Amino acid sequence: MKRPKIHIINGAVVALYTMKEVESVSVSLDFYAGCWHEGADWGAHHLLEHVVFDGSEKFPTDEENEMFKEENGLRVGGSTGGDKVGYFLTAPKTKIVEGITLLFDQVFRPILREADIEREKTIIAQEYKDRWSSPNARFGRASSDNVFGKGHTYSRDGMGEIDYVKTVTRDDLLQIQKNFMTPANCRIVVVGNFDEEKVLKLIKTELESHDAGELRGLTIADFTPKEFVIRHNEDVKKVSIYVEWFIKKYTIYSTLKERLTMSIARYLIGGSMRSILMKELRMKRGWVYGAGASLGFAPTYSYFSADTSTEVAKFNEVMDLLHKLPVEYGQKGVEKKDYERAINYMKSSQLIAYDSPRAIGGSIASDLYRSVDNKVYLPDEIVEIIGSISQDEVLKMINEYFSTKPVVSILASKEMELKI
Repeated sequence: MKRPKIHIINGAVVALYTMKEVESVSVSLDFYAGCWHEGADWGAHHLLEHVVFDGSEKFPTDEENEMFKEENGLRVGGSTGGDKVGYFLTAPKTKIVEGITLLFDQVFRPILREADIEREKTIIAQEYKDRWSSPNARFGRASSDNVFGKGHTYSRDGMGEIDYVKTVTRDDLLQIQKNFMTPANCRIVVVGNFDEEKVLKLIKTELESHDAGELRGLTIADFTPKEFVIRHNEDVKKVSIYVEWFIKKYTIYSTLKERLTMSIARYLIGGSMRSILMKELRMKRGWVYGAGASLGFAPTYSYFSADTSTEVAKFNEVMDLLHKLPVEYGQKGVEKKDYERAINYMKSSQLIAYDSPRAIGGSIASDLYRSVDNKVYLPDEIVEIIGSISQDEVLKMINEYFSTKPVVSILASKEMELKI
């Protein structure tokens, strides 16, 4: 497997990965930006992400923008999260120059008309209502507020707070554009069937036409959970239970081997129909439809969680097992043949995932975004690391999580009588 070619252009890190056997090209343009980079109020970065598509120097109106996309078969979009604002493009191999021209013009040279800004505010207001009309979304927010504190960086939703979004001015957006949408603050990945020399020249011309700017960092306050057991009431017909262990030793910047070690634990405990949780809670007892484990890494912490939902009558038994089964795995592990089978599947999953320009681009972009040395891992390198990890290493690491006190979050209706 070949490596992407990495170029540093006016501070930007650009990765090019050619695939002559496909008919399309995928481009990602990611900035270190988002609601985590805002002050006491947030949502302006999300608003800017909306407005850039309403008109740019070469494509002044959204109508011209849409017609150009149709004429050239382009798909363009964006998203805003905590510490990343990302834009993406998918283009036929014959239209990559047109696609990059459109994407760069929208992102680097938006017009930001007052009328468009006000219209996008109303659109985001509807987006806000749609999101927070979901009981699960409100439960997630309550859980985050409990763990991190209301208003903490990690509790923020990328969409923003609508009352603040309504107050954001054009000058505010121009300042964000100036400070964050700069070459040194971005990562660009191009994957697919394209003329490498032509695309590199196009990207270089664009990036060198701007001030480099600077890479934007983050300062994130520490956190301590307010309560270790919380109940959140909504109009639901089942009880959902999340048991989460938090640790500050491992973060998004931990080594790939450390992150893969925990991924093995996640898979064995709750990553398949044959996982420890599913075999006990569903296949043996029939108490749940689904049960799983999750793993996440952030700039200053990581977490491991086990979750499921069940009927009220089985709540206490299920909650007990949801906590006990992962901990028992940490003490005993699984049989050698089961561990080796899981390792084999995880190796195969890495190879299967590297199957399209967009998937490959996503993998490269993820590596570059978190890397301090622009290191990109190829699937065969990841497979080799997975194969080198022993179950003893997995148990040692997962027990570091289990040595901390878990936070239990429960979603139920107020009519449900639960013994917690």
